[in-house]
Amino acid sequence: MQPAERSVTLRALLTAAIGIYRPGKARSNESWIRSLRDNRVDGASGGGQVYSESEGDFIALLQPEGFSDPSWAQSPRQRASIILAGREARPRDESEGILSRFDASGFEAFPHAVGPWVSIVFEPEAQRVHLIRPMAGQRALFGARLEDGLLFSTDAFWIPSHPDFKFALDAAAVGDYLSNGVIWGERTLSQGVQRILPGSTLTFDARAGSVSVNEWARYPAGTEITNPDDAVEALDEVLGHAMRRTLSNPTPQALCLSAGLDSRTLLAIAARHEMEMDCVTSGVEGSTELRLTERMCDVLDAQHMKCFFGSEFASDLERYASEIARVTQGEADFMNMMMLFQGIEFRAQFGLRSVIRGHGGELMKLNDAYGFSVPPEIVGSQDHANAKTMILSQLRGSAALEESHAVLKGECLEALKSENKASFETAYDRLAHHSDHVGQAVSLLFLTQYNGRHTVNAVRCMMQQIDVSQPMLDEDVVSVLLKMPISLRSETHLQRKLLRRNQPALLKVPNSALGISLEASRWTTHAARLVHRVKNRLGFAREEIPEQWLRVRMGQTFQSVLLDDRALSRPHIQADSLRRRVERSLEGETELNTLLGRLTILELMLRQQA
Repeated sequence: MQPAERSVTLRALLTAAIGIYRPGKARSNESWIRSLRDNRVDGASGGGQVYSESEGDFIALLQPEGFSDPSWAQSPRQRASIILAGREARPRDESEGILSRFDASGFEAFPHAVGPWVSIVFEPEAQRVHLIRPMAGQRALFGARLEDGLLFSTDAFWIPSHPDFKFALDAAAVGDYLSNGVIWGERTLSQGVQRILPGSTLTFDARAGSVSVNEWARYPAGTEITNPDDAVEALDEVLGHAMRRTLSNPTPQALCLSAGLDSRTLLAIAARHEMEMDCVTSGVEGSTELRLTERMCDVLDAQHMKCFFGSEFASDLERYASEIARVTQGEADFMNMMMLFQGIEFRAQFGLRSVIRGHGGELMKLNDAYGFSVPPEIVGSQDHANAKTMILSQLRGSAALEESHAVLKGECLEALKSENKASFETAYDRLAHHSDHVGQAVSLLFLTQYNGRHTVNAVRCMMQQIDVSQPMLDEDVVSVLLKMPISLRSETHLQRKLLRRNQPALLKVPNSALGISLEASRWTTHAARLVHRVKNRLGFAREEIPEQWLRVRMGQTFQSVLLDDRALSRPHIQADSLRRRVERSLEGETELNTLLGRLTILELMLRQQA
């Protein structure tokens, strides 16, 4: 990076990076990269630019909107670095650029690079390339070894399009994906394509002919801020800074507001600091979600925009499913279609070019979060064995694991039997030794494995149309979160404290699931949760949340995609077994939809490799 004055702001974000390093073959891939660039530019205000180094090809494609001056420099030691996306938050007395610091301290130079970013560092004399991903990992980064070089991209779907890369399905990754919805470690569904995990660096050494991974991030152990009041104050401050950075962009934007706690917390912070904030909510017309978010906006006199899911969306699920299969290279959740739909509608209906999302998830409420829920009595302990059992049983959920055994065959079935549990435990155990308690290990697992893949995939779907910012996943915010007393994050204490500090009136608006005030007593809340679970179990819960509303309309898409001869003839599929499960889904067995949705996305991704 060039010296201090040449910083990259959070809003000047890269949308795509594609490159290849091949020693001794100058410009051998420039025409291919240029063709991809030309195809990728879609209504952007600025075209892509190609930069290359003379000693072997190091080519990076930059495709931002309104960002034509990337940071590009060579140090005296001929190290070249591109910060593809991000900004720096350096101490005031530090005048050196990131390139000089990398020369002096290697990967330890990167903790000051914050916000969504990825970086590629090239050492021409040593013939090494480093692909670097930050601690929170909001931007994805992939590498694939070729016979004589390394291919890399921020979008995995570009890599199989290279003529020298031969696509093959990774059987172990298929097992993880179908049973858990999360592929553990660095594997992807494409054999040979490696995902760089948050806080890690993939290094390709051309002379040694080797690829290695280095974990450079130093995650907190979980005990650094012991006083709860100090912790809440520190988090409130960094969240305020993160929101101000987000709002510094002049393009029209709004907060994606739900009746949950995370986006409500950001709305409260914006109101306290007098940041002008419009809100947009997606849902079914007349739903509780829309009514409650409208109440929040009325309290703060904020504009409330409503985006409805309707028959038009439901009638074209296969097209949306095919697009998210391409964007995520097959790792999508079926619900990611709504993210794609929202991006399209937010831009078309409201002229939005960027939105803010309030995703905190597991990092902020461990007792109720995305399949990584751990009760308070275990959170502060060292009972990692019990925690692993709980998480794996939640992720496998419904009938996904059992039914996967019935539908798969060959290598994918064998991998599911033998490697699925082991790959999860390896991912967990790698983080447990960093942590003072279960809560921190689970938080790091969520941040690096689930959030670093699943959430990034979901946001990438929305980003096909508009930019997305997540202040709760800002590097500064995550750093403070991981230092807080775990008791604040074991339930929803933290969000409530932040709401009380910033905008107490928002505590009176209930959440959509329980329908009670956020200030209700512990026993009232417990009773409401019990009633909610019973209603769901008996089928009496009202289907108005978008995910629930959509599930009943999936059968036709499953039938169209999975009963096609191409799907039934796949070497990993038991055709008769798959037919029976699609039929059962059409007859109303909604618990099969998780597995069938994943199989649908996987099948649509495989068709794009043909």
